[in-house]
Amino acid sequence: MKKMISVEPCKCVGGVAFGMDRELVRKEFGTVVREFQKTKLSRNTTDDFGFAHVYYNEANECVAVELFDDCVITVGGDCLLPCDQVSFNAWLKERDAQADIQDGEATSVSLSIGATATNGKVESILFGARGYYG
Repeated sequence: MKKMISVEPCKCVGGVAFGMDRELVRKEFGTVVREFQKTKLSRNTTDDFGFAHVYYNEANECVAVELFDDCVITVGGDCLLPCDQVSFNAWLKERDAQADIQDGEATSVSLSIGATATNGKVESILFGARGYYG
């Protein structure tokens, strides 16, 4: 069964609020599958919960949560995952006319939301704290 997660952009993902301490995130999301460094430039490690990756700043505060297609994600009652890329892009553009829409990617700096898609299907959505993308 898919994990149901409600999101408030720039505020929280499920019970995880942006700015929350790593240990509190782990209590909320459960057992960490693994902790890893996302890229060589990452300033801190990322927690992999299987259904989500959680990113932290140097103070171990949550700055972003990336959810994958084994979740059902809602924002304000709108289902964003599962979702096709065209529908997601339309949803994002309705809320941010400046959203950057490209083949396989969509990003809203003002909403701190980024999504990736393959073959027209959204595969992951990253929700960040305000200012995450800029």
